Amino acid sequence: MVDHTTLESAASAIWTTRDYFYAAGVSVAVISACIAGFSAFKASKRDLNSLGDSEIKTFEMIAKAEKDFAEFNSPLTDKIDSFNAIPENKDKGYSLSDGEKGLSKFYTQSVLNAYEIACQRFLDKKLDGERFRKTYQARLNKLCSSPAYNPIINDGSHSYSALKKVNDKFNNPEK
Repeated sequence: MVDHTTLESAASAIWTTRDYFYAAGVSVAVISACIAGFSAFKASKRDLNSLGDSEIKTFEMIAKAEKDFAEFNSPLTDKIDSFNAIPENKDKGYSLSDGEKGLSKFYTQSVLNAYEIACQRFLDKKLDGERFRKTYQARLNKLCSSPAYNPIINDGSHSYSALKKVNDKFNNPEK
C-alpha cells in the first residue's frame, strides 16, 4: 500500500521553476533595498556638504559687501576728519559730493541686498536655521537699527521684506 502523506510531503518539497524565480526576485529586491539605503546615506552626506557650501558662500557674499563698504568709508571718514580739523570749517558740516552720495548709496544697498538674499535663503530653508540664527541674529539687529541702513530699509522704495521678517523673528518676538 502506498502512503499518500509521504508522497504529498515529498512532492511539496520539490521546488518548481516558479519557486526559483520567486526566490531570485526576493534576492534582487533585498539587494536593491540595500543599494537604495546606501545611496540614500550617501545622498544625505552630499546634501550636508552642499548645505555647508551654501552657508560659506552666503557668509562670503555678506563679508565682501561689508568689506567693500568699509573700504569706501575709510578714506571718506579721513576726508571728513581732515575737513573738520580746519578751524574755518568748525561751523560748517561736510557735505558729500554727488559721486560720494551715489557710491555711498550703492555700497549701502549692496550690503542690504546681501543680507536680503541670505534671509530669503533662510526663509526657504536652504540654510541651517539654528546656525543662521546664531551667526546673524545680533548682526541683523545691529544692521536694522543702524542709522546708515535703517533709512534705506524703511524708505519704501526697496522692499527688504525677508530682511525685515527675519530680523523681527529673531529680535522682536512680540511680532
